[in-house]
Amino acid sequence: MSMRIKIKETGEIKGLSIIDPENGVDWIADLVGSGSETYEYNEENDYYLMGQNDYDWWVEYIDEYESDQAEINSLSESLAEKHGWEKANEIMEQFHQALDPHTFDDGHKIKQETLKAFREKHGITEP
Repeated sequence: MSMRIKIKETGEIKGLSIIDPENGVDWIADLVGSGSETYEYNEENDYYLMGQNDYDWWVEYIDEYESDQAEINSLSESLAEKHGWEKANEIMEQFHQALDPHTFDDGHKIKQETLKAFREKHGITEP
């Protein structure tokens, strides 16, 4: 179920959602809850109060995250085709280690740089 958001400036109700493709669970509350901001919750009407700029930031973050995950999955599959799953898993472990630590603000940039470096290093073309 998506997280209901009331935009402070307009009063408009919008939603945020991010679905785990492996289990179908919407984990938006966990994601937003791990950020540095806390948002007022209106229990009676079941929404969080958020400014338009914050809402727009989360929408962009979620889009980038989902796009990055698709590229990471594609890299993993390409590596498996080229080297087999055992070697691909070893390489992907190195990939994930290269990502840590990152913050919300620079996560997309770091993932894109790391994807590019690993593709070049292992002779994988872009998806």
